Amino acid sequence: MTAGKTPSHLTDDMCGSFKEMVLQALVFIDTNILQIYLQYI
Repeated sequence: MTAGKTPSHLTDDMCGSFKEMVLQALVFIDTNILQIYLQYI
């Protein structure tokens, strides 16, 4: 994935924060699914 005209450090920061957001969302979704799953057992 090429950044085009944007400076590389800027895109690196954006990618880093985006990955963090995705990871946090995945963890949040996983824990919610786990709680729901445990409720229905």
